[in-house]
Amino acid sequence: MPINIIKYWNVIPRHPKLKWATRKLENITKIVVHQLASPAYPDSTKDIDNNIKYFVNPGNHIAKAGCPYIPYHVIIDDDGKVYWCNPFEDITWHCKGFNTEAVGIGLMGSFDGPGFKGKNKNPTEAQMNSLIQVLDGFRLYMFNNIQKTNIYGHCELDSKNKSACPGTEAMRVLNQWRNT
Repeated sequence: MPINIIKYWNVIPRHPKLKWATRKLENITKIVVHQLASPAYPDSTKDIDNNIKYFVNPGNHIAKAGCPYIPYHVIIDDDGKVYWCNPFEDITWHCKGFNTEAVGIGLMGSFDGPGFKGKNKNPTEAQMNSLIQVLDGFRLYMFNNIQKTNIYGHCELDSKNKSACPGTEAMRVLNQWRNT
């Protein structure tokens, strides 16, 4: 069954002053999977608008002054809904040192990982199913130069600072998918 992707980047206002830099699509060589871990809202797995506000407002865990918009290209909520939040040409701030070459996918929620107790414990089965569909679709139809070996959990690119991202269960599913 084809996955329904909701184009979302024009729905809510962006930061009034900040803008993303841009790149050519052919410069994209990696995909990085994250958990949002936005702590400010009671239901961080369902409320995309408040997740976006968390990242745009000053004081979030990525940028003290706020981000131009949510720093992931795609967000997946706990029902498995997929939101396309930034054009792929945008260089968002999701993985320090790899932003110019990577697309960021964020799972809404706060999940258990090494040294971190998540509020939601694990992503849902619907989130994981949608993640695999998105990864397969990106590899086959959008970024055919990206092999499974170039799809990472955030912890694999920054184990010192992001050892719990995207969470233990998300990494288990990602590793299982990469090995099929």
